[in-house]
Amino acid sequence: MPSLTTWMLRARPPSSHSATKAAVHAFTEGLRVQLADTSVRVMELAPPRVRTTLFGQESDEQAMPVEASD
Repeated sequence: MPSLTTWMLRARPPSSHSATKAAVHAFTEGLRVQLADTSVRVMELAPPRVRTTLFGQESDEQAMPVEASD
C-alpha cells in the first residue's frame, strides 16, 4: 500500500510542493525577525535537490546524486 505522502505527490502537481516549501521559508524568516531580540535562534534546514524520478530530476546535473548504501 503506498504511503499517504506518495499518494499526495501523485495526486497534486509539484507546484503544491514548491508552494509549501516557500511558505515554510517565509514563516521561518518571519520568526527570525520577531525573535531577533530574544535568546531564541531560528534555523531553517533546506535539503538539496536529489536526482530522482519523483519529479523527473534523474538527469538534473545540479541535483545531488543518490548513492546506494552498502
